Amino acid sequence: MLAAALLLPPATGCYTYVPAPRSGPAPGRAVELTINDTGRVGLAPSLGPGVLRLAGTLAESSDSVYVLSVSRVDAIGSGAAAWSGDTVRVRRDYVADVSERTLSRGRSAIAIAALGGLLAFVATLSINGIGGNGGGGTKLPPDPGGT
Repeated sequence: MLAAALLLPPATGCYTYVPAPRSGPAPGRAVELTINDTGRVGLAPSLGPGVLRLAGTLAESSDSVYVLSVSRVDAIGSGAAAWSGDTVRVRRDYVADVSERTLSRGRSAIAIAALGGLLAFVATLSINGIGGNGGGGTKLPPDPGGT
C-alpha cells in the first residue's frame, strides 16, 4: 500500500497538455477540449451549465464534430468533476482549443529525482534504524571479579 501511495504522484503528475497538431489529434489520444461561449450554451442541456473544459479519450472526429469518452468536466464555479467515460459529441464550433495529453519530461525528471531521494532515505533508515542511544553500542556491566 505504501509503495502504491509513493508511486501514484509520479505516475499521474508527469503529464501535461500541449496544443494538438494542426491535423488534429488521432483517435485514442487523451485530449482536452476548451469550450467557447457558444459551446457553453450549446452543451448546457447535456453537461450542465458553464462548461470550461472537457478531458477524455478521443473516440473519433470529423470536420464537424469530436466524439469524446469524457473522464473530467471543468465548469465555472464548481471546478472539476470526474466522469465515467460517457461518450459525448461536441461540435467543432463549440471548441476554442484542442490539447493533447503528453509526457512532461521536466516533471518526470523531478518526480524521479524526488522518488530516488525518498527511497534512499527509507533505505538509510532501514539500515541504521531510527534514533538510538548515541553510544554506538551497548556497555557491559563491570566484571565483579575485577579482572
